Amino acid sequence: MKKVICRLLACANIIVIAGMLATGFAGCINPAHHPYLSLIGFAFPAFLLANLLFVVVWVFVRPVYMLLPAAGLMLAYSPVRSYSPVNITEEPPAGALKVLSYNVFYFNSDNLPPDVPNPILKYLIASEADIICLQEYVPLVGQDSLLREMDRIYPYMAVMASDGYVAAGGTRLAIYSKYPITEQERIDITTRGNTLGVFTVDVNGKPVRVINAHLETVGFSKEEKTHFSEIVHGVSEKEEMKHKSRVLLDKLAESAKIRGPQADEINAYIERHAGERIIFCGDINDHPLSYVRQTIAENLTDCYRETGRWMGYTFEYHSMYVRIDNIMCSEHFTPYSCTVDKSIRESDHYPIYCYLND
Repeated sequence: MKKVICRLLACANIIVIAGMLATGFAGCINPAHHPYLSLIGFAFPAFLLANLLFVVVWVFVRPVYMLLPAAGLMLAYSPVRSYSPVNITEEPPAGALKVLSYNVFYFNSDNLPPDVPNPILKYLIASEADIICLQEYVPLVGQDSLLREMDRIYPYMAVMASDGYVAAGGTRLAIYSKYPITEQERIDITTRGNTLGVFTVDVNGKPVRVINAHLETVGFSKEEKTHFSEIVHGVSEKEEMKHKSRVLLDKLAESAKIRGPQADEINAYIERHAGERIIFCGDINDHPLSYVRQTIAENLTDCYRETGRWMGYTFEYHSMYVRIDNIMCSEHFTPYSCTVDKSIRESDHYPIYCYLND
């Protein structure tokens, strides 16, 4: 009887490993060609967790079979490292550049009173970052003293709006810098309201192209975000859940189809400027195993993958848990201590920062 149980469990473990590999290498699927299939990467953490649970199961059933989930982890080493890296934290050297990227959710202006010091702005002032890249930026009113302090710390600042920007439908990027911003340009992408800018920063006489990105948003309404949470927690009726799931999948696939070519444009820009100092920051609106992240990282170092720890979710909203904010750099820089900072919760994103030593 025990042999039968072992064989059944082994078959189940093999199926889990197959699922882990299929979802872990989802970045090979271009969403422009197969938008629905590209979404399988979102299921990777479930298969990873199931495989880890098999390690515990085999301890009590037949320890020698622990080799099976161990082999699965070895085969999936690359996606595991991209999704949930385990790195030894190293102190950055003196003089390393601190870069911070933050989707500020319009400074949460709809939910925070304008006559109270904005906590997101206070966080930026206290961050001690050298370069700050913001997404979903809006000018603030009623924050004169904090804005003066920002101007004092960051004498260089630039804003870029999406083409045809309107308050209700487009987004803006902003960059604050302690170093001169000498140029700015737009990378043309097909989009429904997002934007992609490059700001050249003169860091001690060395030009650095800082790419600030806000790639295609999924565009879930508040109601659809609630539906997602209901599906995750299983509180919807079966037929209703099917309908809601289909609507959500359609939106995910539609936005993924647009983001694929956007990532191609970023990579093409990076290749055109090969040999130059480049820093990529931004909200890519896609998971760590996606074609989008993989394509952008093709010629850059993913700072979180190389120096971060654990899953590092930057977006935790309505039961959606995923790292969609990134910092990457060219080979000129050595990254240190890439961190998702969960000390501030006023935005629907957490900020991510990293130290870069040139």
